[in-house]
Amino acid sequence: MPIDAVLEPGGETLHKLKSSNNIEEDVAAQFDVEENHERDEELEELEELPHVIVQDAIKTAEAQALREQSPDLIDSFGLKEQADTLVGTRMSKGISGGQKRRVSVASQLITAPNILFLDEPTSGLDSVASFEVVSLLKKYAQKHKLIVVINLHQLSNATFQLFDKLLLLSQSQICYFGPVSGIASYFSGLGLPVPKLMNLSEHILELTDTDFDLSEDEGKAAQRILIIQSVWRVHGKEDHIVAFDHDKTFLILVMWLFLDLVAAESLVVLVACLFTTFIIAFALVAFVNGLWMSVGGFLVPTSSLDVLWCYAFHYIDY
Repeated sequence: MPIDAVLEPGGETLHKLKSSNNIEEDVAAQFDVEENHERDEELEELEELPHVIVQDAIKTAEAQALREQSPDLIDSFGLKEQADTLVGTRMSKGISGGQKRRVSVASQLITAPNILFLDEPTSGLDSVASFEVVSLLKKYAQKHKLIVVINLHQLSNATFQLFDKLLLLSQSQICYFGPVSGIASYFSGLGLPVPKLMNLSEHILELTDTDFDLSEDEGKAAQRILIIQSVWRVHGKEDHIVAFDHDKTFLILVMWLFLDLVAAESLVVLVACLFTTFIIAFALVAFVNGLWMSVGGFLVPTSSLDVLWCYAFHYIDY
């Protein structure tokens, strides 16, 4: 099952998306883990239980949860060796920050959901711990056929490559939505290739971020964003004919054109068999063709046709 990423600036995206159809502007923020003391609500709940071991913390995440899920979750998220270890707090030593984050994510999976939304699950973690959390989550999702949608604002290139699809947002507009493997070639086609020795995720977020641009570059950044969003809106709509998008559709079109031609020629053969005189048969065929052209909606609107012409001839479309 796919695991998707939503790149945007802060933790309010899913809340704003729920209350309205607008999504906040994307921005990539890099923080030093040692100086970043942000804690999400799930970790704060864990810190309120400093004397609870990991195994019990996961089991008590939901009172009515399927408790048989906890051993599988502990194994899937690499917490088997820490199953009897105290979670701990800032003041009392316990498991590491990355392990706490894994406990936090595993607690949300105790009810075996089909779709899981995570808001910045790697916030406050270094690149190694972030990779471990996302990697274990992807393995679990593939094993249990789970759809995972993650909102992120900082990630390493290795973590970025773990995702299957990416939704890139800027100023409440979509800049890209598709496979992660195709984003580099897509932006290269826009004349914005990834510079050498630069992280792909940092590059695309730098292109779509306008919060930290200098005043003299603000106009250029806004123009660049407008071009990217405009290209995406018309991407896949004007560069091909929809009827010929797939071979199957093209073959169906050719088949119907052939059947229309056969029907028209069959009418000529039918009239020629009924009226052997050439002049009479020719005149009747011309009359019938003109009649159906007149009542077919091309020359006279269907709403203007009389009941006789409408129901007797209009709906007979050979």
